[in-house]
Amino acid sequence: MNLLTPEQVKRAALTQGKAIRKLQDGGGLFLQVDSKAKGWRYRYRFAGKDSLLSLGAYPATSLDQARALAINCRALLSRGENPSEARRRARDEAWLEVSKTFGVVAVEYNATQVHKSAETRKRCERNYRYSGKLHNRTFSQIERPDILALCETRGRVTRETALRLGIYIGQVFTFARDKGYYKGVDPTIGGFGKSMTRILGSARSKHRPGLTNPEAVAGIMRLIDDCVWLGTSATVANALRILARTAVRPGELANAEWSEVDLDGAKHKGKPTWVIPIHRMKMRDANRTDHVVPLSRQAVEIFKAQHALTGHGKYVFPNERSDARPMTDTAMSAALIGLGYRDQHVPHGFRTTFKTFAHDVLKAESEIVERQLAHRVGSDVAGAYDRSQRLEERRALMQEYSDLLDRLRDG
Repeated sequence: MNLLTPEQVKRAALTQGKAIRKLQDGGGLFLQVDSKAKGWRYRYRFAGKDSLLSLGAYPATSLDQARALAINCRALLSRGENPSEARRRARDEAWLEVSKTFGVVAVEYNATQVHKSAETRKRCERNYRYSGKLHNRTFSQIERPDILALCETRGRVTRETALRLGIYIGQVFTFARDKGYYKGVDPTIGGFGKSMTRILGSARSKHRPGLTNPEAVAGIMRLIDDCVWLGTSATVANALRILARTAVRPGELANAEWSEVDLDGAKHKGKPTWVIPIHRMKMRDANRTDHVVPLSRQAVEIFKAQHALTGHGKYVFPNERSDARPMTDTAMSAALIGLGYRDQHVPHGFRTTFKTFAHDVLKAESEIVERQLAHRVGSDVAGAYDRSQRLEERRALMQEYSDLLDRLRDG
């Protein structure tokens, strides 16, 4: 190989008429000279067939450049790849890179949401408009600071709007990668909750650990129910969704076992129920019993979705590192922080939300609310004689409360 010199290539004269001359450099590379031009060619054999690949015209492509291209072809062949096919793929990818701008792909993504609710479709259309500054850019031209700047602009309206826009942009990036339109680094990985907190500041609600404002509750329910969370597992997301609709303590939820959950109501007269054993309860004394948690229709649906993921194991919400251990409640805290709720809403705050709305909106009897929260009701002496948990009244309350959360979310 390397039989030619730069001087030989330069001095090679064009031929006359239809004559073609080939100056061999070795290893399949040669300079083809005809009456009009000089060009580099690479001859190789693939799948039992001889093939010829153009490597560029001389002098635009120098001898050293042609050799480097030939080396690349040999490397492809050594990996069992056809250099001609590799070039075709590269051209196709380059075309996709130019033609599939963010705006074009966003329209394609929105078209896949036609089966979703009217509210979801409207939200996609709205976020498409909000992302207008990215529409004419290719995905490789979009960097994380560009996205954050766009979200910051929307954040001046509401924090939720900013977070939703970031999530939407991430979904379009994921869609583009799944379709093969983009193979580069995804700048949306990790989400934008923490970044939004740094930019916009912490969203505070008068130092309360749980949201009690209807608009704020509507916002968090939309986030945890409707969105794909980047960097957050489906198990953690489902845990928060269940927590919102049962008002149990986070630790009790994190350690839940499938043996405790009766989704078809086989053990409870056909009514879906979750029984938390006394040994896992916060308050344990001689007058306490297992805590019976009635499940609303929405809670059952979420439990069933989770069962498809973890029903083969012991724990409803297993640890991401080992199915043999339960999830920690800090995983739920981290998810809420990731969504931008640091110092505003913690997992335990769903109990505050429930208590506030049960009293102020649903006008529920205080004793029923306290029993649902597994708080001690009355004196120890009274508790020894009254083991009633007012289950059916609590069942009606939790269905009414779940329906209320849905109305707020969809409103």
